[in-house]
Amino acid sequence: MPSNAQNTTKLLLKRILIVDDEIEHVEALATILAEMSREIQKAASVMEAAQRLRNQVFDCILLDLKLGNGSGLDVLKQMRADRSSLNAKSPVLIISGHLDKAAVQAAGPHVIGFLVKPVTKEMVLAKLRAQFQT
Repeated sequence: MPSNAQNTTKLLLKRILIVDDEIEHVEALATILAEMSREIQKAASVMEAAQRLRNQVFDCILLDLKLGNGSGLDVLKQMRADRSSLNAKSPVLIISGHLDKAAVQAAGPHVIGFLVKPVTKEMVLAKLRAQFQT
């Protein structure tokens, strides 16, 4: 069987943060990402995400726009507000049930892409490979 270099190349990220208030989406994403990261952390709220982002550096953040207690855009704005913060330039992949033009425009730099739920393994991995493989 012929080898496909894009599919067999291992993509390893040290630490990934998944921010989503819907546990089934978080678990599905964690399963997809399990082979590519040594550590996957989860946050279900703006407050929980802010705490994790203050204390640790993440190679990539998967961020839902609609959280029960706020917006993923609030998380993104907090991350970018302080340029000296640990994750001010961390790449973000936005994953949302609905994608609107205002959200795309408000996202700003270091957003590596947008995916609309439901997402597949292939969709997520394609976005991450495009960003992180050289």
